[in-house]
Amino acid sequence: MATCPSCGRYFSADTNACPFCGARLSGGMTIRAMRFAALALAALGLILVWWFAAHSPIPTLKIGQAQATMNFAYVCVEGQVTRAPTFDPDSDTLSFWMADDTGELLVSSYRSTTQGLIGSDQTPGIGDRVTVEGTLRVRPDSASLTLYSASAVRVQRAQAKPMDIGQIDAACALHAVTVRGQVRAVRSPYKGLTLITLRDSTGEIDVAVPEVVTQLYGPVVELQPGQSAEASGVVTLYKDTPQITLARAGALRASVDFIPVAPPAHVADLGTRAGQWAAVRGTVVKVNPFSAGVKFTLDDGTGRANVVLWRDLYAVLSPTLQLTEGAQVAVQGEVSLYRGAVEITPELDADVTFIADASPTPTRAVAFVPMNQLTSGDKGKLVAVRGKVVAMIPFSKGMKYRLDDTTGKVILLLWQDVFDALPDAAKLAKDAQVSVTGTVDVFDGEIEVVPESAADVQVIP
Repeated sequence: MATCPSCGRYFSADTNACPFCGARLSGGMTIRAMRFAALALAALGLILVWWFAAHSPIPTLKIGQAQATMNFAYVCVEGQVTRAPTFDPDSDTLSFWMADDTGELLVSSYRSTTQGLIGSDQTPGIGDRVTVEGTLRVRPDSASLTLYSASAVRVQRAQAKPMDIGQIDAACALHAVTVRGQVRAVRSPYKGLTLITLRDSTGEIDVAVPEVVTQLYGPVVELQPGQSAEASGVVTLYKDTPQITLARAGALRASVDFIPVAPPAHVADLGTRAGQWAAVRGTVVKVNPFSAGVKFTLDDGTGRANVVLWRDLYAVLSPTLQLTEGAQVAVQGEVSLYRGAVEITPELDADVTFIADASPTPTRAVAFVPMNQLTSGDKGKLVAVRGKVVAMIPFSKGMKYRLDDTTGKVILLLWQDVFDALPDAAKLAKDAQVSVTGTVDVFDGEIEVVPESAADVQVIP
């Protein structure tokens, strides 16, 4: 309300003339003008707030610094993707874990943001370095961040380093690598995961293909055991065992190159290589079926090794493999020692090859060795010795004889099946002269010579 200076009456202050006497009024701001001024000032304030918000830098946060007071803050976080992402196609939800040197954070996107990431090929994969901006949510035991724009994600792809499989260990975790090998197995331990086992001449490793890879990028190439392949991915650990996890479908490729899975070797050199793989070739000198498959003895001229074909593998090989004495065969597999003899266990049918056009491998005449020259370093070698039986030592799985050739003593070890096959076992008594060809072994500090068959033991009249 205002008072007219002419008539003294009260009137509304939003007019320029007295409604009673008509006197003109001037000098004051009307309420209407004040309203417009207030609206303009408020609009200007909002514009300034928006401008400062849009142009102020987004705070960069270390994951370990997240606190409850920061709930719903819009922040920037940098780190490395530590696990394969998960994707729900029904809700278009994409989630992945990232970590820096202070902690780990779950990052999620939804609907249009997820589709934007997929369409722009900015979907983070395991091992990638990422910078993300979003709204922080802090709970007592974890922190998470929600993305609202595909442009709020910047991805630096991991660069893979070529490596031999045998070089990969736990220290390589979260490093990107490329390996080349032969497919040994393809299996799915549970829905959503495929494991492809690759082997080269240095070792073996599983390549993990999580379901999210096929959901986001389409199917990976189909591979069969025996094929050569190349895989690029990030080393992860499964119960402390290294494996390679694919981040993208195109990171697994078939190869036309032949990739050997075992280094070539002579049988005489295999005694100290138990647990390793080797490839040998030679002549079949004995075939021995048993309840779980077939075992045959291979002679490569430097020594003899038993090749074990388990029943399921032999069933695949038997229609094509001419497994008879005198046949020439190339085999590769894991080396082991059983009863002092070298064994090779092939894994696939491709690990056993019949050499149809090969000339027979000459079997080297094994020279007799004085017993005092045999040492533990000769373990696994094929040798021949002559001596007199000076002691007989029965044991639960066969018979032992102590032989003496005047230069030294060794143990002649006959497993029960070999002893039972001796045509003149009764003649193998104390003071008998014996000639033996067998493989050197060491037990309780004593040198043993272990013949493969009864034909390797001769009693000298």
